[in-house]
Amino acid sequence: MRKTKSILNLILLSYCITCVPTMAQENEVPDKIKPYVHYEGTFFSNMYGGLKNGGGYCGYAQIGFGVETEEIGLWRGGEFRIGGANNHGAMPSSEYVGDFQGVLNSGNAMLTYMQDLWYSQQFGNFSVKVGLQKLDESFAVCDASGEFLNGAFGTSSVIASNMEVPIFPLSALGAEISCNIGERWSVSMCAYDGVPTQPDDDPYNIMWKTGKSEGCLLATEAAFSPQIGDLQGTYKAGFLYHSGENHNPHVIYASLQQTVWQSSGGRSITPFLYGSALLSPPNQSSNHLHLSGGVSMEKVFSKNGEDALGLGFSSAFFKNGNGTPNLDMETETSVECVYSLKPTKLFSLKLDLQCIINPNGGADNLKNCFVGFLQFCFELD
Repeated sequence: MRKTKSILNLILLSYCITCVPTMAQENEVPDKIKPYVHYEGTFFSNMYGGLKNGGGYCGYAQIGFGVETEEIGLWRGGEFRIGGANNHGAMPSSEYVGDFQGVLNSGNAMLTYMQDLWYSQQFGNFSVKVGLQKLDESFAVCDASGEFLNGAFGTSSVIASNMEVPIFPLSALGAEISCNIGERWSVSMCAYDGVPTQPDDDPYNIMWKTGKSEGCLLATEAAFSPQIGDLQGTYKAGFLYHSGENHNPHVIYASLQQTVWQSSGGRSITPFLYGSALLSPPNQSSNHLHLSGGVSMEKVFSKNGEDALGLGFSSAFFKNGNGTPNLDMETETSVECVYSLKPTKLFSLKLDLQCIINPNGGADNLKNCFVGFLQFCFELD
């Protein structure tokens, strides 16, 4: 019965995502219902070290649509969004590299699922967002590291490994509220279901459960965005708390990015730094500290299109449950160089090279790795 219900819900989801925008166009309201499509295809090769040499292909697709309430003759400031996603292909970290932090931020097992189902409302300087969503869309990320492919340049490994959190590919029911204080400051808070639905239990992510036993994930983040002349910066600090059992409940994090040079033609150089730490003693052998940093440069070679060059590192540190250093798990460090080019609004390319020092994904005595990626992306939004 449950399987039949899941299939019916999936058919309904597919119908809503694919047919409603077409119906809107047939009724001459194409600008009111806005479809979006995003596809990433990544070729990779583990050229040395790790679990085994070799390569493959993995893909990540998103499709959905959004509606702004004002566009359909209702109140101002509201937006509704529904979207699904699909992952397919090989998994470079678990099958080839054996690292802890994840060499590819969009690599995952074969899966088709609902990813977004939320409503947001703007009230002057305040905004509220409720529904099915992900933590890493608004919290615990450094914007300047967005071009990098390694997963640790998104949400840090300390957060991902010590708490059950709704980050790619998982999403969960939650609510967040944000407030802009003047032109430079903002404060955001959120609460999420403590245990996001797992693919093994609900592969389509359409049968959500909440309960006291699952606990609750709470996060608070403050951001300051100074501007020195034409040079923009963003400084963030945040705190996460998980009330569920078998979690390391307290994590703090901070990030900074500051443009230090910008030309009249738009070229810029922006260093960044991101760190996170576990405040409570780890329940077991745990990644208690993470630190990443680097520099991002925009419009490096291309005059007509958009391009960027990034160089960064990310390190994960480990402790035993009693707080002593874990001698069996050495610090894992990823060094990454990425170049991205966007020749058109719809299409972009990335060339990425990573060196993984002390891969710590679970296997013993792995050699350092050297991994290459070629990624293309098509996006219509």
